[in-house]
Amino acid sequence: MDLGKVNSQPVVVTAITSHVSAVLIRGQLKYIKDNNFLPVLVSSPGQSVRDLAAVEGVQLYEIPMEREPSLFKDIGSLFRLIMLFIRLRPAIVNAGTPKAGFLCMIASFVCRVPGRVYTIRGFRHESLSGVRCWLMKCCEKLSCTLSNKVVCISSSVALQGLNEKILKEESYQLNGIGSSNGLNLDRFDPTRTDLTPVNKIKENIGFKNDNFIIGFVGRIVDRKGVDELVDAFLRLNSQYPHTRLLLIGPYEAEQSVSDVTLDRIESHVNITRLGFVEDVENYYRIMDLFVLPAHWEGFGNVLIEAAAMEVPVIACNVNGTKDAVSDGFNGMLVPPKDVDALHDAIRSYILDGELRYEHGRNGRLWAQKFSNVLIWEDLLKLYRSLLTIKNA
Repeated sequence: MDLGKVNSQPVVVTAITSHVSAVLIRGQLKYIKDNNFLPVLVSSPGQSVRDLAAVEGVQLYEIPMEREPSLFKDIGSLFRLIMLFIRLRPAIVNAGTPKAGFLCMIASFVCRVPGRVYTIRGFRHESLSGVRCWLMKCCEKLSCTLSNKVVCISSSVALQGLNEKILKEESYQLNGIGSSNGLNLDRFDPTRTDLTPVNKIKENIGFKNDNFIIGFVGRIVDRKGVDELVDAFLRLNSQYPHTRLLLIGPYEAEQSVSDVTLDRIESHVNITRLGFVEDVENYYRIMDLFVLPAHWEGFGNVLIEAAAMEVPVIACNVNGTKDAVSDGFNGMLVPPKDVDALHDAIRSYILDGELRYEHGRNGRLWAQKFSNVLIWEDLLKLYRSLLTIKNA
């Protein structure tokens, strides 16, 4: 179906590689739709994008895209994208995540789509080396070159892109002061009356009221700093037996944590892993401290979520996460892969209740700077400017 012929609204294609990345654009498509655009979602098949498309009332096209390089499959995906863009004749294509960005920028350039936006959510080559690192950087540079505008989700990501000559100064923008998709402050509000009582959640997990709960939300992979977090926790737990570590997120075979860490997570009586949870805002409420010691991130959305729920946070002073924490105001930044520094930072919150309270209270103020509406407003301005250029 040619959407351009049945609707006078400009068609905007938003593309992601994996269906699990649907969370990165939640609410954005409906906002664009409510502002006189016709959004279309493109992603690899999966329930998450089907649910997102249904909730936000947009058309979904499922095109398989491999996260890892796969020459023949990538060519097949590229061909299907080109054929789809020929049919849809979009005014704008906005693709995020490396593989979707790479394939969609090529396809939209071939199809002469007037508005081509590449959203950089972090540089994956930071966790690669050798030929794979070089190849990924080349792909990133080509994606940026073929786009009309690059959206960086954090200042540190933009600076890295400039330093590595992936980006040009005039070619990119931040939406708001950064973040992947902004934060729904109504959802992440500790005063909500419909949230599950804290005591009930603790009881369901097996925690006691006097436990000091250290929380983590994210994929259980090495680059998220899970190895260092578990090491630091075990040292702390021997000193402060009332501490508990709560890990929320799925395991992944790729970039997995070490076998030693995996065994500790599964066997230690004071470490609890829940896997993925839909209502994560309920679980932030039981945390005394939130820790994300990632080696790099595009931004660090979970840090803002925890802050909005008035939980003090600890992260590493690296790309992405350092943009999501106000060091000394709502949390602390520590050097990456430094178990001693991580241990000492967590310990300071265990021992200092006033510091914990102050940084938690300040977190709500900090999180308000990242309202999703502020992010979407800047994205809408970009889309309108691209239409102006097209019609000039």
